[in-house]
Amino acid sequence: MSIYRPKRSPFWHYDFRIDRYRFSGSTKLRNEDDAARFEEARKVDAQIIVDRIRAAGAEPLTLKAACDRWWNTYPVGRSKSPGYGHLKLPHLMIAVSAAEQQ
Repeated sequence: MSIYRPKRSPFWHYDFRIDRYRFSGSTKLRNEDDAARFEEARKVDAQIIVDRIRAAGAEPLTLKAACDRWWNTYPVGRSKSPGYGHLKLPHLMIAVSAAEQQ
């Protein structure tokens, strides 16, 4: 069971993962047992979503994929971002790739 009640909230929240997909939010329920049943229903819905994503052949967006997408959208010569972000991005990608391999 992955429900919890934040200190300053009267409502129970859920937080769980299926594969590499994270699902979280408020149950908007005050009773712990009701919140647990709500979370179980969300898990069933989440599994259907993950199954559909897999059937479509899609994968979660990794930081490396996001960097690649950004790099291809804003090539060095015509980058709209100020500063020297295009010089730092390759170093960030190398660091992320090394961390993912560990």
